[in-house]
Amino acid sequence: MKFKFLKPAAFAALAMAALTACEDSTFIEGNAIERVSYLYLDYWNPYIYDPESTVPDIYGNSPMIELDEENTSKDVIIDFEKTFTGRISGSNTAEIVIDNVRIYDEYGNYKIKAVSVDEEREGLWAPQSQNENPVTVSDLEELDVAIVFDNSEYLANQFDNMKSNAISFIRNIGNRVKNSKFTVVTSAGGFDKITASDFGSAETAISAINNMQKDSYSYLCSACQTAMDILKTGTSSSKVMVYFGSGNYSQTDTVTKTAIVERLNSDKYRNIQTFALAYSDNGVVSSDMKALVNSFCVRGYAVYPTEGEKLGDFFDYFSNSLASAYHLTYRHEATKFDENNKQKIRFKLLVEQQR
Repeated sequence: MKFKFLKPAAFAALAMAALTACEDSTFIEGNAIERVSYLYLDYWNPYIYDPESTVPDIYGNSPMIELDEENTSKDVIIDFEKTFTGRISGSNTAEIVIDNVRIYDEYGNYKIKAVSVDEEREGLWAPQSQNENPVTVSDLEELDVAIVFDNSEYLANQFDNMKSNAISFIRNIGNRVKNSKFTVVTSAGGFDKITASDFGSAETAISAINNMQKDSYSYLCSACQTAMDILKTGTSSSKVMVYFGSGNYSQTDTVTKTAIVERLNSDKYRNIQTFALAYSDNGVVSSDMKALVNSFCVRGYAVYPTEGEKLGDFFDYFSNSLASAYHLTYRHEATKFDENNKQKIRFKLLVEQQR
């Protein structure tokens, strides 16, 4: 019933924490560790008179939540453009619903293995029974993906390798997210020669990659604009734009980097998360190109493989990361809580680093 938006500065800090460390190969090559992350909420549930409500006034009927930023683990990333709310279910049951939760930090992405919940009682944390107050965690069920593919001469040596790994990337997401849709947007040849595959099945996107040919310079910004416009037509609650390429681009592009960044930060496009895998044939992506790619990774992150034979590992990691978003639902009695006496709730997330 109430949406709580993370402060822009705090969100930017979280995003940059992920971005700045992505140059390190430990991002996917470190030891797979298991640990606990915490998600803290403040919860209240007043009774608000409603002649159509069937909830007795001894219970609250207007559950609301807000994120406790200070205590929540910094690796817990919530997309507040999705569902983040409290609601009544049945006559005296309240639900807390949080959609599109991801766990990642400078060491990579984590999958949720188990969730438990504590509620504060007189200054002490009381573990909640899974039978009486159940919490469920479910995988992402739908995802719209726009792949911006650099088919320019900048990746001449690794072009076929990038294509084959991009196909594996699509198949992996398609197998893990049952309602996934894809489009592939090429970036090379000219701002007026940008092509995009039909927005639909994994096989359609794979066919577009198989038929893709190398061309001249990359018009990255125009390609990103096309990809974003296509994503806006999709119906999924989760949308991602992914860039696979060198990070180089033509200075004659009619769309500027600033225009793309402003778009991504505008209200109209705030439900798009952006990720990138940038590679150079010589194994080194320049600092200028990294700055460009990083600026595009709004609500996401970039990785920079240094060796062509490791591209497959990075692509596998990338697809697992994008498919690893979760939907949390917590149900308990619709007890009254005044806004001036909020209930503190914490989710204990047992997570494991993905490889």
